[in-house]
Amino acid sequence: MSRSPMLRSASFMAACLLTLSGCSVGWTGATRASSAPPDQAHDAAAQEAVEEPTGKLEDTSPVDPLEFGNCTSSEISEYDDELTDNDAEDTRAQAEAEVTKVVPASDQVNVTSNELSTDQVVKVSAGARDVTITAQSLVVIIEGEIESLTVHGFDNTIWIDASNKVTFGSDDGDNLNYVFWRSRPPQSKVDPQGVNMIGKDVNAPVIRSCRSFS
Repeated sequence: MSRSPMLRSASFMAACLLTLSGCSVGWTGATRASSAPPDQAHDAAAQEAVEEPTGKLEDTSPVDPLEFGNCTSSEISEYDDELTDNDAEDTRAQAEAEVTKVVPASDQVNVTSNELSTDQVVKVSAGARDVTITAQSLVVIIEGEIESLTVHGFDNTIWIDASNKVTFGSDDGDNLNYVFWRSRPPQSKVDPQGVNMIGKDVNAPVIRSCRSFS
């Protein structure tokens, strides 16, 4: 009979120890569980910051210069279609409607303003290989694909189907010329002055509205 109280006391102490051990394990697990989410949240926030750029650089960065000339993405998005004049310098269709002289095709075609008197819109027939334009404020339509286009002068607009190479003059006055292609962009562009534009014909009004210097 004298051992019964001792057994009960030992059992009681063992139960307490087991209970404390269980509580300790549970508390440790809870501590680890509660500490994990903040780390995961921090990692997720960091990942989100990497994957989601602010867009400020993109808004002012240049787009494909053979598609939109010197335009930036913000200039393109802010362009107002109502500003388009729809003249021979803005649309190919209007340029076609205003043709006053047709130049026959040959391997080497030279279009100069001195030979055009009052003509302002000139068309070069399909079949030409190399075309050279020396003029000011002239609109030229070149039918068919050509091998090369060379432009000298100021403020000329040239509508082409495609040209493998486009070269602008190196003189100080050889600037602010626009070449608009229809089927594909040129494979090579040479522009010593750096202020002549090439772009897709449907983007012509937008390109003309953008600043000339990149």
